[in-house]
Amino acid sequence: MQISAVPSASIIELRILKTMGLVCLLSCYTPTLIAEVNAEKNYRINKITDSTYVSGQPSVNDFALLKQLKIQNIISFRPPSEHPQINEAEIASQYQMAFYTIPIDTPEQITYERVATLEQILTSLNQEPTLMHCASGNRVGAMMTAHAYWFRGQNLEDALKTGERYGLTRWRGDIEKLLLQYRLQ
Repeated sequence: MQISAVPSASIIELRILKTMGLVCLLSCYTPTLIAEVNAEKNYRINKITDSTYVSGQPSVNDFALLKQLKIQNIISFRPPSEHPQINEAEIASQYQMAFYTIPIDTPEQITYERVATLEQILTSLNQEPTLMHCASGNRVGAMMTAHAYWFRGQNLEDALKTGERYGLTRWRGDIEKLLLQYRLQ
């Protein structure tokens, strides 16, 4: 796990693009699209709670938006090999954001130990504004499903709903199977 503190550079003008007349209502149960930037890449940031945001991989230019949103911490679930052109820890440092990484390549890499690491990070951040990301949000959702089940005491159905709010999609069956195995042990 890589942990580093990050100093901030100048803030670039925040541009929020409105698309397809999308209107989002704030809710602690429904992710809220708060910004869509860089229409070519279709970069989206969803607000899950007052202090938790989820997105796909931010580009170098997207960090200015994250700073405008007062994001203080980044948790990446992508291994560096998936985005070798970006030194995310260094960029986060330039924007005075702390950077954490828990690399996940496959559903089988979602282990109790990795989720316990996430729990330690989240606890230490004490509700500071935090962006969690992978390439699409699916790994974030899978990790948050396991987190809800193992560390928040949610039953399987509620944990899966939590994961879906955070972006769980194609790994749903894998994470459900993992948590059912865990329960049977």
